[in-house]
Amino acid sequence: MPEINEAQVKLALAAAKNMFAATDARRRFLTPQADLYERSRILRTNRRAVGDLFTSFLTKAGFEFDKFDKIREQSQTELRRILEETKAESAKQSSSLKDALRYEVDSLRKAIEHLEDISLPHFPKPIVLASPFLIWTHSYPSGETPAETQHIVLDDSHIEPWNSWAKARLASEKTGAHNEWLSFYFIWENPRDSAEALSVDTYLMLNGACFVSTDMGFGPPLVHKEMNLGVNAELVLWEWWNQPPTYRYLPSEDVASLYVRQHWYEWFGDFKHQNVFGNYNRSYKLFLIPPHGVAVFEVAFTISYYDGYSGLGYCSVDFSDFGWQIMCPAVVISRYPSP
Repeated sequence: MPEINEAQVKLALAAAKNMFAATDARRRFLTPQADLYERSRILRTNRRAVGDLFTSFLTKAGFEFDKFDKIREQSQTELRRILEETKAESAKQSSSLKDALRYEVDSLRKAIEHLEDISLPHFPKPIVLASPFLIWTHSYPSGETPAETQHIVLDDSHIEPWNSWAKARLASEKTGAHNEWLSFYFIWENPRDSAEALSVDTYLMLNGACFVSTDMGFGPPLVHKEMNLGVNAELVLWEWWNQPPTYRYLPSEDVASLYVRQHWYEWFGDFKHQNVFGNYNRSYKLFLIPPHGVAVFEVAFTISYYDGYSGLGYCSVDFSDFGWQIMCPAVVISRYPSP
């Protein structure tokens, strides 16, 4: 097995990041990043100008902004209180759900170990990568902003065979579109002098909660208040024999999707909440690795959120508190049977 350290992985992935983002943008039918960012900048400038005119009009009309701001602050405090109460209610089940996921992991491990003990002609035994060599949080360009600041927080992580997990959270009121990733990286080298065709199975076990809301009060004229949040399970197969690494990308699986939207003239804010629990299996068929080629398997928990550039949306993704966590127990590689 080749020696690949954390610094090398991050350097190589950084070199491949823009290529990945550009391909992902095309996949999502987005216009080129720079062009879309310029349009967004012009729209935000125009919206601020209209907002200033509207504020000026309300001031001349005698609108009491001080009282309005106090009511607005009270409303936001109430929304945060509701969020905390909702989280506390969800937390009551977190320990039992964590135990249920642990049971699934143990059942999966025993099933695979049983397969490893069975000798069948022409059917190679599965290869189990039971520990990632790296758990890492990072951001990808969203396709709408050329550069981003990472907002996901990795509170804790643990690497152990069949028991690798991370605790992560995100709470953001940042304007714009953002893509945040928490990834488990596994590595494998083809030991043969011939190419290998593989089937790759991964497992992402999730236990947590998501929350979105919009601000109370009038927004800028003609600007809707909204927050769109998506949580997904991803599998990226990095062809490490190329530098910078190229990749095979499997379309993501939806884990959670929350959206709130209000017209700019609607007074009260809105919110939605969703608990997330389950085992998400991502697999890729016919992954071809050249002789002695090295592959890196990235199993990722991703968060995408967008507030329409209004600055009036809020989202919270919590897989850190209580018994909540993100677990990736293993990557299982199967060789195709020989003729």
